Amino acid sequence: VWEGHPETFQISFVSQQAERMLGYPLHRWLEEPDFFAKLIHPEDYPAIVAYCGEQTKLGKDHQCAYRVIAANRQIHWLHDFVKVELGT
Repeated sequence: VWEGHPETFQISFVSQQAERMLGYPLHRWLEEPDFFAKLIHPEDYPAIVAYCGEQTKLGKDHQCAYRVIAANRQIHWLHDFVKVELGT
């Protein structure tokens, strides 16, 4: 589970499961503005950023699947179920 800003995608909350699954310390997710973006597999990055950015900008909930690179350099597939909640 994670939460982030809908315009900048800066992570504001990430569950401990992320650290167990991918091996990166939680503080990096929260302190480094583009940390998660750097984990996305380079072949998936352009399409996933375009799709998620467009859907979020439209305020639409969406799903997406993509690869990320774990701390041990293994590739993992993630499937995000995104609930967009735009504040006032």
